[in-house]
Parts: sequence; structure tokens; C-alpha cells
Amino acid sequence: MNKHLPARLRLLWGMLFMLAGTPYVKSITITWTGNVDLNWHEEGNWDPAQVPTIDDDVIIEPGNIVEINDYAEARSVDLQSNSTLNLHHTLEFVTTFLIGSGSEVNCHGNVISYSGGLLVNAGTFLVQSPSYSNTPQIIGAVFKNNGTCKHLTSSNLILKNQAVFHNFGTFTLESSGDLILNDATFNNKPTGQIMFLAGNTGISAAPQAPNLLKNEGQIVMNYAGYTNTIDCVLDNTGGALTAQAGTLIVNFNAGSSVNTGSTVIVTNTASMTWNGALTLNGAIGGTLDNPLYWENITVTCNSGSSLDFAGTDYVQWGYATDISGDTLTINSPVHVNLSSSNYSVDLLDSIILVNNDLLLINNYGDLLLNNSSHLHNYDTIRLTSSGDINLYQGTLTNHTDATISFEASYSYIKFSGDQNLEPHLGHNYGTINCNVNGTSGITAQLKNHGTLHAISGTFEIDHGYDGTVELYGDGAYHVDEGASMI
Repeated sequence: MNKHLPARLRLLWGMLFMLAGTPYVKSITITWTGNVDLNWHEEGNWDPAQVPTIDDDVIIEPGNIVEINDYAEARSVDLQSNSTLNLHHTLEFVTTFLIGSGSEVNCHGNVISYSGGLLVNAGTFLVQSPSYSNTPQIIGAVFKNNGTCKHLTSSNLILKNQAVFHNFGTFTLESSGDLILNDATFNNKPTGQIMFLAGNTGISAAPQAPNLLKNEGQIVMNYAGYTNTIDCVLDNTGGALTAQAGTLIVNFNAGSSVNTGSTVIVTNTASMTWNGALTLNGAIGGTLDNPLYWENITVTCNSGSSLDFAGTDYVQWGYATDISGDTLTINSPVHVNLSSSNYSVDLLDSIILVNNDLLLINNYGDLLLNNSSHLHNYDTIRLTSSGDINLYQGTLTNHTDATISFEASYSYIKFSGDQNLEPHLGHNYGTINCNVNGTSGITAQLKNHGTLHAISGTFEIDHGYDGTVELYGDGAYHVDEGASMI
């Protein structure tokens, strides 16, 4: 049979010959000798002296160097310890491609296994500048990385045709090329590390193609002065997302989730922003010494979801943050930080938000309670600028021993919208303080079982348009000298 025919065509011919009664060609083992030069396609470099075909098992013994400059194929490849394979074109294999300890593959081309063969790396796999196609590709194979894989080129590395990458070792992005998932899955295992060690790089998905990045290990941004992006379906299950230097943007594509045991770490020399759409399942924590920003994001919270961070900074909810679902419990500080009165953070779809720490409402926009959502405050809410709590269609309960403080003028617990949209009601069992230079207050319906305290400035209680404050039981009003309540 002509050895220069494409592999799949020769396989088809082989099937036809078998049906015709032609004996099947049994696979043989071909061992590299390198007796002539470094060229894979030189017959004299092999024992027996023939260039491997798709039916052959290839062994490259320790300490050898092999160059592939044209299309190459084998049933299996065993690159044994301390050897080097320089791939400048395409290598197609069927069953296994083993890279031994101390060995190195310099991939300038494509690795293909249409049968879903297994590539196991115990050495180093280097993705280099392409010399054959426009970009290096891993097509159809299952890649098990137990060693090191380095992406060193400004060209993208594409995983496609149901390729699966299991990372038990280290995968680094060290130039401006992206890792692109095109009908592919990348599993970062508990021992695995994905490291961003260059700027303007990222992990992304081909448009409308199935993709998944599952992180059980560590994903680390560590390149100062630059921004890198994860833009795909991300399933973060017990893994860590870490920004040590520079900025990491995570754009959660539809179907993403952050699950119990997930960790987020942002050092004081880095930042991290989340946007897109994700489902939050269970408790997430970590250390924030710079903010974790939520912007232009929809977060659906399942029962038991909570924020449990240590550190000196906050989770910051910014522009177009929508939170819905079952329950979200705040066990560490959250900062609602909006740059315009036209913006809001929206609680939707009957979400129950439980504050057990500090909820800080700053700048100009609203925390808007909509769709029968409910905010339970068991600790502290501070309004430190002209931002408001808007009971548009929701309920606020300030529990016993909890405090809401107006600390800047023109901040309110208010209601805006259709009077017929219910509920839009506040319950106070704790203390609501007004400590401002001008005027702040309550213009929504409030049932006061606790204390309303005017410390300074004017504490406004609006008895107009649905803004009624009713006194219940032990409810009380206190007005300090120099302050007023109207």
C-alpha cells in the first residue's frame, strides 16, 4: 500500500482489502536508531528500516533527538526518558503517546488522534511558534499532563474535536497567545496549576462551541501591570482563583458555577473582576487584600450559598450586578459601590439576602429589592454616600441588636415605583441611626419595633406617598440635642 496516502484513506483501503479477503497487516514495533540523522522520515533512522505508518508502534529510546518536518503517524509513540521530539508539522497517533520523565516535546504543529487516543506527559510539553499551520492544535486526543506544559507563543493553542486535557501538573501561559477550547474540556485537577505568567493572554472558548474549564486546583494570575481573562464555561469546584499580581477578569459563560469549598485570593498588588452569569453553590471564601469586583454579572444563589472571606478588603458589587435564587448569606464585608444614581444592584426572584457582617452602601446608586426579595440584617448596614436602599418590591428586616446607619446626607430607605407592587415594607427591631450634616431618612413604609435615633442632622420620616412609619410595642424615637426628626 502507498505509504504516502493520508492515514484515514489508507485505513479505508485496509478495510476494503479485509472484506476482499486480503490478509490484515499486523502492527509491528519500530525503534529509533538515528543512524543517519535526526529526520523521522529517513528510513535508515529506524529498526527495521522503514518510516512508521499508522499501524506501527514507535519506540524512541532514552537520550535521542528526533525531528518531524512533514506529516508523521504511528499507532503509538513511546518517547522515553531524556529524549527530545521537535514537532514542526503534524503527528497523528491512534492509541497512546507517552512522553517520559526528562523528555521534551517542542510542538510547532498539531497533535491528532481521531480515535481519542491518550497522550501522557511526564516530562515537558512546549507549545512553540507555529511552523506548519496558523496555530498549534491538539485534536481529538486525551492529554494527561503529569509534568509541565508551557504555552510560549503569541499564537493560540487550540483544543478541539472533543479533546480533553487533564492537568495534574503545571500549565503555564508565558506569551500573549490564548488557550482556546473548541468543543473541548480542560480539567485542572486538585494537584494542577494553571499559571498566567505573561500579559494579554487568557483561556477562552470558540464561539458557540461546547467548552468547559473545570478547576479543582489552582488558577493563578501573576503578571504585574497587565490584564488577563478567563472567558468560557467555568466549573470551579474546590479550586482556587488567585490574583497575585496584575488583573484577572473572569467572564463566566452561561452554565458556569462556583461551588462549595472554592477559594478566591486577591493580594494587595492585584485585582480580580467577575462578570457574566454563574450559579453559586455553597460557601466560598479566601483572602481579599484588594477587592473582588462583581460587575455586569448575574449570580443565581442556591440554598446555603455564602461569602466567607478574610483579609482587609471587600467583595464589591458594582454596575449591573443582579443576585437571584434562594439564599445568600454575607459572613464577610460587602461594599455596594456604584458610580451613578442611574445604576443599581438588584435583588431578584425572591432571593433572601442575610447580612451577618458589614454591608456598606457607598457612592450614588441603589441596593434595589425587587421581585419579593428580602434583606435580613443581623449586624451592620452603613449608608456612607447618597446611595439608597430601595424597597421597590421587597422587604427589609433590621433584626434585634442590628444597626442601620445613615452617615451621609441624602441617603434613604425609600420606595419608588408602583404602589400596587407589593411587598415594599421595612421592619425595624434593632436601631436605625441618622448621623449626618444635612438630611437623610426613611420614605418607605416601616413598622418600627426598635429605635429610630437622630444623632445629628435631620432624620426625615416621610408620611406622604406610602411612606408611613408606624410605632409598635417597645418601638421608640430618640432625638439628640442639635438633631431633629421630621
